[in-house]
Amino acid sequence: MLANLARRALARPCVVSASRVPVARRFSAEVEGEDGEKPSEVAIFMNAIGIEGHDEKFADLKALLHDTKTEKLKEFGMSVQQRKKLLSHVEKYKRGLWAPKELRR
Repeated sequence: MLANLARRALARPCVVSASRVPVARRFSAEVEGEDGEKPSEVAIFMNAIGIEGHDEKFADLKALLHDTKTEKLKEFGMSVQQRKKLLSHVEKYKRGLWAPKELRR
């Protein structure tokens, strides 16, 4: 009986409301850098998770969120820890579970 319940639970598709999963959110940063210009959203995202020096390798936040793959990050010269941290936070951000303070509404 327990195996039958488990089989039914696995057979059901996971349905999540679209309003609860914001995939591509656009924010405007209110933070200014040292020279008076606003840092890019990618720089804010990377600095919030403690990865610096790789933000110029991504065109914009959309490229970071949708085009980030492990092989590409290896080519950029990121360490294993940085790749794991970045991919983890990208996934959390896409699901709406985490966002840098500067990018929150």
